[in-house]
Amino acid sequence: FLRGSHDEALTIMEGLEKVMSGSPQFYFEWGFFQVEAQQWSAAIRSYKRCLELAPVNLDARLNLSAAQMKTEDYGDASKNLEVLLAESPDHPLARLYAGFCAKELADMPAAIEHWRRFVELAPDHIDAAKIRQALESQPTR
Repeated sequence: FLRGSHDEALTIMEGLEKVMSGSPQFYFEWGFFQVEAQQWSAAIRSYKRCLELAPVNLDARLNLSAAQMKTEDYGDASKNLEVLLAESPDHPLARLYAGFCAKELADMPAAIEHWRRFVELAPDHIDAAKIRQALESQPTR
């Protein structure tokens, strides 16, 4: 779909749901379009449905966590990231997001641990320099 045609895509996806209701890929794609349209609650529902159908879909779990963070549901986002990291401990974006969740949940030691691992795993990521700078500004113990 062309940029800006998210409403059209969402309308098409709504029409396809009855036919595609058993497809985790359908719900993953629908969640993607809902995120693009900033429909966070709808995206959360789609990613949850995707995970009901395919529990080990790491991309869906990461996207679910990101949508939950957009709604400031850091507790559930953190739980989903824990599940993802249990499956894939070296997932860089999961480490980055887990750091943000830990920070919002007032667990700075966990945030720092996740962010340090993120920088190790993805030193050239667009956010790595900012995270590295934030880590360097932390008081040492």
